[in-house]
Amino acid sequence: MQDLFDVINNLKKSEVSKLVESRINEFKEIRSKFHDKIFGELCFCIMTANCSAEKCIEVQKLVGDGFHNLPEEKLAQNLKRT
Repeated sequence: MQDLFDVINNLKKSEVSKLVESRINEFKEIRSKFHDKIFGELCFCIMTANCSAEKCIEVQKLVGDGFHNLPEEKLAQNLKRT
């Protein structure tokens, strides 16, 4: 068990800790923004379960605010184009 604590403490002192803290701060900023931004982030997270982050970024650029604003049929058409 002590080995696990040592690994965790080493990670807290590493670059990984800075990266994690940076992402946490990004989410804190998103939380204070409009709900459509949060919804867009949620859609991105859901999409990454099925394909790469790079592909999801491409999809989000194409669809834009469409996840929140487009009718289901139009959104489906846009997603099929990617």
